[in-house]
Amino acid sequence: MPVKDAILFSNFEWFYNLYKPHSPYGLEAKERASFIVDYDELEKQYTTTDLFIDFIKTNIDYAIKVEYHLSKTDRLNTLDKEDFDAADLLLIKKLLIHYKAIAQTLPSNIKEFIDIDFKSSSLLIALSPNNDKSETFYLSSSFSDDLLKTRSKIVEQDRIISELKKTIYQNIKSNLNLDFTDHDFLLVNNSKTQLFKSSLIQTEFYDSLMMMVKPAFPSDYINALLTKEDLLNEEAEEEKQVLLQLSGLIHHEEQQINQYINHIEWIDTNMAKARLAVLFNLNKPHLGKDQTINVSLGRWLSLEDEHSKAGLKYTPLTADFDRNTILLSGSNMGGKTVLLKTLTFLQLLAQYGFYVPAINFKTQVFKSIHILSNSSKSETKGLSSFGEEIYLLNKILSCKDVPGLFIVDELAQTTNATEAKAILYAVLKHLSESTQLTSFCSTHFIDVPNINGVSKYKMKGLNDNNFKKFYTHTTKTNINEKIKVMNAFMQYEVEKDNGSPPSFDALTIAKLLGLDENILKEANQYLNNKGTE
Repeated sequence: MPVKDAILFSNFEWFYNLYKPHSPYGLEAKERASFIVDYDELEKQYTTTDLFIDFIKTNIDYAIKVEYHLSKTDRLNTLDKEDFDAADLLLIKKLLIHYKAIAQTLPSNIKEFIDIDFKSSSLLIALSPNNDKSETFYLSSSFSDDLLKTRSKIVEQDRIISELKKTIYQNIKSNLNLDFTDHDFLLVNNSKTQLFKSSLIQTEFYDSLMMMVKPAFPSDYINALLTKEDLLNEEAEEEKQVLLQLSGLIHHEEQQINQYINHIEWIDTNMAKARLAVLFNLNKPHLGKDQTINVSLGRWLSLEDEHSKAGLKYTPLTADFDRNTILLSGSNMGGKTVLLKTLTFLQLLAQYGFYVPAINFKTQVFKSIHILSNSSKSETKGLSSFGEEIYLLNKILSCKDVPGLFIVDELAQTTNATEAKAILYAVLKHLSESTQLTSFCSTHFIDVPNINGVSKYKMKGLNDNNFKKFYTHTTKTNINEKIKVMNAFMQYEVEKDNGSPPSFDALTIAKLLGLDENILKEANQYLNNKGTE
């Protein structure tokens, strides 16, 4: 899967779990959805989403009604069978009822988009004798005159059997004082030997003290039962004929029913996407042909949600990246990884056919998204962390001639700084020569040499002056409070790196988090000494 690592890296599942179609067909479509790499398909999807957003915003009551009918639609067992049983016919009838209601409720611009129209009125009438509009189905006598006649005969035969049985029981009671009302047999004492001689009953020993007594039914009663059995066989045959007739009608409209199913899936998935667009104030992505990416107030929704729950400020991403190879620098905890995850999240949304949480998101259609971070794992065993990283890097670079987004979070961080910087420099130079890959590489190194074709950006980092004014007069001991303070003064914004002096946020953050003052003093002294060398 070309985006499996990107899904994990960006916590895409958090959003995807909120994508909730109502029908079984919509849910199945959700499960098989894939990363879309066709420009025209994506543009058509965005146009469709826009239609449904307008429908939800202007006709909310009708939109809710459509969602209700989608939720009431059941999955058909199959249309690929010769004969349908009553359970199949019930599901088909329900599908027709709800599709008809949906078609009547949707606005004309949506219906015209894929020719939504209920064309099976005659079939629905055939499945609903006597204008039965309920979501039930049974083989009523209204389906066939022959079935009606046979069932009438069965009712009459039941009456005859009941009368005969009543007469038999009354005769036994008056002659033998045995009451079989509501009983198939009775247990009587063995001492009543006179019962053995009666032709009105049948007897057999139950145990040493009791015997079992049953009515002895005469031939006219037995013949009445046999007549009913013949009638029941006739009824079964006539029901079969009704099912065959209805099955023929369904097969005649099989193609139309399959189209209804496709329409239900399409309506359901697009309603669900539009609902999310309205809920999160999402906007249409802009797909271009060049390899640069621009973002205005882009939000990584899962992190925004976490910040909201924790009472922390969330800073959306705004950046205009001017080349297809970007080096992003900044101190740890300065927001580099969040920026990379935000870009990955926005790209996944765009290519899964969703609108995006950004005022503007201009990108291109990639064939894949490659992630190289400390969470990336290969299928190999026995390699060190660095070895595994290089193995994955080789696999990704082998795809450099296919349009792809390449996200690298702190390359070679598990080896020594000198070699790591050399590897980063060489990889950036190699990536800058690719006409297909759009690459973003983050690093905490502050003096990577300039490379033709590579644009440097940096995180603004901590607002040191404001933070020092605050921290001088305020002491925070609780770790959650310290995080809130750091969040309040950290500028999670990106800017072009034009060679201005870097900020040293790590020591300030370490101080805030309570690192020993003597260690901090030694660290600052080390930096001062390096500056004078």
